Amino acid sequence: MLRQYKNPVVSVFSRQACNGQVEEFEFSAPCRCCVDSALGAADISYDEVTDGCRTACTIKVLGPGSVCVLRNGVQSVKLIFEKNARHVCTYFTEAGSFDLGVLAHDLACDFGDGRCRIAIRYALDSGGAAFSENEIVVDVKEDDGDV
Repeated sequence: MLRQYKNPVVSVFSRQACNGQVEEFEFSAPCRCCVDSALGAADISYDEVTDGCRTACTIKVLGPGSVCVLRNGVQSVKLIFEKNARHVCTYFTEAGSFDLGVLAHDLACDFGDGRCRIAIRYALDSGGAAFSENEIVVDVKEDDGDV
């Protein structure tokens, strides 16, 4: 059953561990969210503003074990996540582009009443050489206005 969330808010938490250094990022923003729980699919869109730069983000849950993340802005990328499958994605920056290998270790998508949660643990590599372990948790909650 296709359902458009009413006044949804997305919360995003990400963690990257690279060479013994850990960086974390967390934010919340209004979003658009449409879920088809029967198919295990969702489409979440929001704008992320970091250091004055706007990035349009879209997360597509294509089924129980497949997620695509699209980021368009100063830096653009299309990341494909499937558990235990490695995908090569091109990352575009102002300085040029480079290929990234993306290997999802764990991927979980849960849809509830007015809520959508996506959690992914994954590794990034370049040229086959691993350089970071990452985690992203996306949590969308509907705000129906009732208090």
